[in-house]
Amino acid sequence: MVQDFYLNIEKNLSKDRLDNYGKMDNADRETVVARYLWNIAISQSLYQLLHFFEILLRNKINNAFIASVGQVDWYNKVSFDKYTEDMINNAMEKLNERKISYDNGHLVAELNLGFWTSLFNKYNSQYSFQGKICKSTFSNCPPDERKTKKVYKDLEKIRLLRNRVSHYERIIHWKDLPEQHDLILKLIRYMDKEFCKRIIPLDTFNEVLNSGIDEWKEKASKFMQVEDDIERKQIQADS
Repeated sequence: MVQDFYLNIEKNLSKDRLDNYGKMDNADRETVVARYLWNIAISQSLYQLLHFFEILLRNKINNAFIASVGQVDWYNKVSFDKYTEDMINNAMEKLNERKISYDNGHLVAELNLGFWTSLFNKYNSQYSFQGKICKSTFSNCPPDERKTKKVYKDLEKIRLLRNRVSHYERIIHWKDLPEQHDLILKLIRYMDKEFCKRIIPLDTFNEVLNSGIDEWKEKASKFMQVEDDIERKQIQADS
């Protein structure tokens, strides 16, 4: 029955996806399922922090540009590198395709984390906005840490984690997950200390990460027994 169950989820979730959770040590099927469920839980615990981080980041940068340029359509007034400029144009095209006006609110929401991160890359360092926006966005950051090169490196690291979580990829093998979690909180604090204090009670990452594989093996075992229970009830109904 366990074999039939595993083959069923392997068919629906894909063999390649599940193999990523067991091929490194030839883990048994229950362990593979346990790791898969644990990975979902860890990703879920990070999702809310990533949610707060990304929305806060884009709003802080947007407000910084408005204050600096003096207009809400700053994206039409400021010069950017071609890669960044292309992302603005692509966002506008997508809004046009959906017949949505690309006003400030809609465009800011449409631009992805890659765009906001790109503002601090080396290609935009030639433009005067970069230092001003960095200082305004991360106003609580110590001056010696508020270097655009370091900010870009940190943002890129969080962006990669965000993409893994958003695309349901495996992250439990990352040795530096606790450090990446702490980095998200640190950058949120650098943007707004009070907001950071308010969201910390909602953070469950350490609890989920420290729960350990045994708890998830127990849940995997129960998960796998569901099919047995269904078949037993079916047999009883037919007899």
